Order: sequence, then structure tokens, then C-alpha cells
Amino acid sequence: MNYTAEDLENIVNKVLDSIDTSRADIISILENSQNEFAEIKKELETIRAKVVTVIDESDALEKQDHAARYWLMVVSRDFDKYTEADIKKAYDDARDTNVKLIMKKQQEKTLIMRRNELERRLIKERRLLGKAQSLYKNMDIAFKYINNSINGINTQIVDFKNREELIFHILRIQEEEKQKIAADLHDGPAQSIANLFYSVEICQRLMTKDQEQVMPELEDIKKSVKQCLKDLREIIYGLKPHGLSELGLSASLKTYVTDFEMETGINTELKVLGTEIKLGSEIEIAIFRISQECLNNVRKHSKAKNVCIKFEYKDNEVILNVTDDGVGFDTGILKDSIKDHFGLIGIKERTALLKGKFNIESSANGTVVCVSIPLGNREL
Repeated sequence: MNYTAEDLENIVNKVLDSIDTSRADIISILENSQNEFAEIKKELETIRAKVVTVIDESDALEKQDHAARYWLMVVSRDFDKYTEADIKKAYDDARDTNVKLIMKKQQEKTLIMRRNELERRLIKERRLLGKAQSLYKNMDIAFKYINNSINGINTQIVDFKNREELIFHILRIQEEEKQKIAADLHDGPAQSIANLFYSVEICQRLMTKDQEQVMPELEDIKKSVKQCLKDLREIIYGLKPHGLSELGLSASLKTYVTDFEMETGINTELKVLGTEIKLGSEIEIAIFRISQECLNNVRKHSKAKNVCIKFEYKDNEVILNVTDDGVGFDTGILKDSIKDHFGLIGIKERTALLKGKFNIESSANGTVVCVSIPLGNREL
């Protein structure tokens, strides 16, 4: 049977999902075993302490019982020396003490039985926990090995995709970008407008009660409207880079970098090296979007004070380097959970579609993103 690249990718994804599910099940079993072991151990410690206390109380009652029975014997033997009330009291004391002793002995017996049962269960759970830990350790090693192997196969499958599959890939990216825009609109302007609606209602109520409080509310509404307009402009600007086709790539980047620096207060430098040439529209849009995404990551995550964008024209390629002095991050997470990093996916996929190379390095001293795109198919 001949499998297409899409068929193989689906098979690999199903295997990865199955592995993740199995791993989650084993982790759940291990956690349940650990919790059960901890609960039994805690209850056993409590029962042991109670057993010691009850034994001490039982020993004390035995002494009291012995003394009460002895005193009953004395007053019964020499009843002529004691009143009927003394004899009755001695009898009642002996009976009450004996009843307490019997009940305490029964409690002691019950606690000892429970202690012994818990000790047996603890031994059993300790064995099960050891097996579960050993199973998890072995399976974790196996899962990592399988995951690494399958991820390598997945990478090769992507390389074998034909033109039709690449078109599907682009459509998927477009859909993800639409969802991102929808999320930006929902979390930004839509939320702001909803808040403005409630603020207007508050102003309407204050107009009839306390007009002095209306002005502060109106100032807040004014600020919210400005922020809403700002968010909308950013979204519109993100949909279509301003002046890219009219001014060219270098000028558009310079404008965006200037706006970014003014907005964020982050010292941002743009260096354009080499002789500027007209690139294909796909390359120009890709370079602009990659630069835009890098700066967005700097603003949201890096806590950087300085950023340098170096764009270099060469004979056979263009190279983009974005360097910041932020806190950095562990790039190893990209190997395991790259689907959770939409911006970096966009950079990687844009670069791959243009047959370019993408590399990212990060440490506590900052992050460097490097993209190189060949110019074999550029527009002249």
C-alpha cells in the first residue's frame, strides 16, 4: 500500500496521541498509588498513637479495677464495720470500673486489629508503589525515545510534502491567523466597548444623583476610547503593513521600528547593510512579519531594554538578525511543545516556505533570532 505524506503524518500524529494518553494514564496510576500510600501511612501513624494511649488507659483502669474489687472484698467481709451505703458505693464503683475496663479492652482490641490491617495494606501499597515508580521510569524512557524517533520521522515527512500539501499548509496558517485576529478583537476592542457600555450606564445614573462624579467617569471613558482606537489601529496595522509596497521594505521597517520604540520605550536600532534591491513580495512580507513578530515577543516576554535589528542584502540571500538583551528563555521547550508558540511557528513556517533557514538562541543575557532567505526566485 502506498501512503501519501498526509496519510503518514496522520498515522504519526495518532501514534503520538496514543503515547501521550498512555503516559497520562501511567502518571495517573502513579499519583493514585502515591496518594493511597500517603493516606494509609498517615492513618496508621494516627492509629498507632491511639493504641499507645488506649493501652496506657487500659493499664490504669486495670489498677483501678483491682483496687475497687479489693475494696469491695474488704467491705463485704467486714460488713459490720461499714454501712449499707458504703457497701453499695464500693459495689457500684467496682462495677463501673469493670465496665470501663471491658470497654477500653474492646477499644484496644479494635484499634490493634485496625493497626495490623493497615500495616499489611501499607506493605502491599509500598510494593505496588515501587512497581508503579519502576514502570513509570521505564515507560518514560521508552516514551521519550519513541517521541524523539517519531518527531524525526515527522520532520522528514514535512520535507517530502508536494506543492499541493504546501498550499494546504498555507491555508491552515491563514486560518490560525484569522483565529488570532478574532482573539485580539475579542480581548481588546470588544472588551473595551463592553466596558464603555457599562461606564455610560454609570454616568447616566450619576447624572440624576451626583453630577460631580460624572466628570471622572467621563475622563475614564475618554481614556478607554483612546485605548480602543489604539488597539484597533494596531490590529489594522498588523493586517497590512503600511507603505510596504509604496516605500519599500527598508523604509517600512524603519517606520515600524520608530513606532515601536516610541510606544514601548525600548531602545530599538535598525541596521540595513548592503545594497538595497527589490525583493519578491513574498520575501518582503515575510521579512516584515518576522521582524514584527520578534518585536512583539520582545515587548510581551523579554523585559529587554535594547533591541537591534540587522537586515543585510547579499548576492544570493538576505539575512535578518534580531537581538535583544532580555531575560531569555529555554529554547528546549520548542522541541516538545512548539504548537503552543504561535509566533515562533509563524516565523519558522514563513521561513520554510521560502526555503530559508531559521535559528534561535537564548540565554539569561538575551535572545538572538536569525533568518536567512535565498534569493534564487526573487523578483527583478
